[in-house]
Amino acid sequence: MEAARQEAGAPFVTMKKFDGATVGTFPVGDPENPSLPIYRSRLHGMLHDYASDLGIKIEFGCTGTEYFETQDRGGVVLSDGRRFEADVVVAADGVGSKSWGLVLGDEAQPISSGFVLYRVSFPNEKALENPIIAKEFEGFQDRGILHAGPGAHMVTYKSEKDICWLLTCRVQHPNHVSPNPADNIPRKRATTRKKIG
Repeated sequence: MEAARQEAGAPFVTMKKFDGATVGTFPVGDPENPSLPIYRSRLHGMLHDYASDLGIKIEFGCTGTEYFETQDRGGVVLSDGRRFEADVVVAADGVGSKSWGLVLGDEAQPISSGFVLYRVSFPNEKALENPIIAKEFEGFQDRGILHAGPGAHMVTYKSEKDICWLLTCRVQHPNHVSPNPADNIPRKRATTRKKIG
């Protein structure tokens, strides 16, 4: 945790309206358990280094095809037939994870939320060549800004070395989102909604 705290930025976010008007600066998390804003790539690198320091062997290019549980262990079967058991199995295989069948009892299919996320990072020296960006982050070693607007929000975060943008917005293309809002929410909620309504 200490390494994560050293890599993380300050646990505060400045919230702004879509027109740039500042709403305020707020803590992220609570004082007892502050959040640790950290880039995914740095977190992945830290987890890799920590596991390596503990002597845990890491293999890349392996595909998990099945997850299983026993009374006190979890496990994964790889595409080459190898089976591994452990006290904890982290199924970090994304949308359509093979673990969903074990955890939820069925294989959930991805359903569009109606939103799309764009994410990009740049080294500070390149990003801060833009005078508008340089002015916004002047005097800050690290700073997070959330712009919120109708149908979209954007997070901009500057750390000591990098700056990143995360834009989440509604998909406007009619082929990507159903006109029926119930089709754009998770299947379990949609099923519950249909039963109630």
